[in-house]
Amino acid sequence: MKKYCLLLLTLLCSTSLVEAQYRVELKRAGAGEGTVFLVRHALKGAEVLDSVRANKKGTAVFASKQNILESGMYFIAVDEQEIYFLASGKKDFQLDIETSIDNPQTLVYKKSKENEDFWRFLRSQNEIMTQVQDLQQHYAPYSQAQDSILLMEQKINALRTQQTQQNNTIAAQNEGTLLYSIIRALQDPQLPTIELPDSTSNPDSVRWDGIVRYAKNHFFDLVDFNDNRLIYTPILGMRLSVFFQQILRFEPADAIIDVVNKLLAQVKSNPDMYRYLLTWLYQRYNSSPIEGHYVVGKVLTDYMADSTLVNWLTAGEQQELQKNLQRYALNPLGSIATDLVLRTPHGELKSLHTVEAPYTVLYFYNPGCHTCQETTPLVYNIFQRYKDKGLQVFAVYTDREKAEWETYINENHYGDFINVWDADASADIYKKYSLYAIPQIYVLDEHKKILHKDVSVEDLQSILFFLLGRN
Repeated sequence: MKKYCLLLLTLLCSTSLVEAQYRVELKRAGAGEGTVFLVRHALKGAEVLDSVRANKKGTAVFASKQNILESGMYFIAVDEQEIYFLASGKKDFQLDIETSIDNPQTLVYKKSKENEDFWRFLRSQNEIMTQVQDLQQHYAPYSQAQDSILLMEQKINALRTQQTQQNNTIAAQNEGTLLYSIIRALQDPQLPTIELPDSTSNPDSVRWDGIVRYAKNHFFDLVDFNDNRLIYTPILGMRLSVFFQQILRFEPADAIIDVVNKLLAQVKSNPDMYRYLLTWLYQRYNSSPIEGHYVVGKVLTDYMADSTLVNWLTAGEQQELQKNLQRYALNPLGSIATDLVLRTPHGELKSLHTVEAPYTVLYFYNPGCHTCQETTPLVYNIFQRYKDKGLQVFAVYTDREKAEWETYINENHYGDFINVWDADASADIYKKYSLYAIPQIYVLDEHKKILHKDVSVEDLQSILFFLLGRN
């Protein structure tokens, strides 16, 4: 059966129950017997709280006389359907949900006005999304006609305005509830109109830069980081993903670190929210394959190692933290780069420390890596620009396919690099350097001191212009 993911948020109504602290009933017409699961969104993912058997009429009841449902988002999992709702964390929580296997997208929520309002919110979101997609499809054949594109954008903007007005109305009717916090958290900031002179070169790029600058300061304006109920929903993770993995994806490390510092400082007095945000960021940047994120990962690892604020790590997480600390301790900025004695394609040994050059680019790459395929030609072009001023590139192939490597070098005419590899894995390059992702670029001075580490190819161009371009 096709999976239907239907969100529901509910808060306690004034109705009370005599026997149960909570009672959640699901009726699925035409379903019959089967196992039904109650699942909660927790800090470390979905957590199954209970399971019951539905009766022959497809009715399943989750109830407890002793325990309450803590505030947060839950879902009922049955067959391939997930039906979401929120509990208030208060006593006497009750909720009835009705649906059918013939039309599982149609849900009826009872005994909770907030559920009804949230379902209204979801329906309006889906309706507007469908209208936007229809407009985009309708105008797709006219993508080169400026007037048509302008008309489409005007219609879409009108739908977005309508959507915002509807959301604000529903939120205002539910102020103080989790529904209120979720609707506001999902709203994007109102971006300013960026007017540019007609003579502006690359106007789209200039506008995007302006949007990023504004978003850095205002993206989370409507997110209530004091509402810890949001931790137990997927909403915060969604918003963090949009911000850090899309808007800030290719921003310089310093810019990302500045945002991280401000965000963590904002929630420092709220231990639960601090734990959530730091954990999310730590996991994100310690596994990021993007150049430059190494520095961000190191900053977040230092945050995680602060035992005065971090007291939740398990033994396994402590071990992983120690490994990351050791990894970031390898070849720190300002130290002499660990020597690598590797073989050229012709079998000759070549030592990094014997390279005679005022500046050396230490470049780790693999021809089979997609990002490397984009980066290596740019590194080579930079090398060609500065090689007459003494620049050398110590290009380390990190894999084992010699024939593929040699073909890549010859076909692309990269013979001017000092091309080397760890032919028999005896050099232990992965133990000497933190090659968590490739490509990786280091800039070394004549004594092989590390001036810059894990820089992007764009930053490499600027660095070498400063070091060699003015000579």
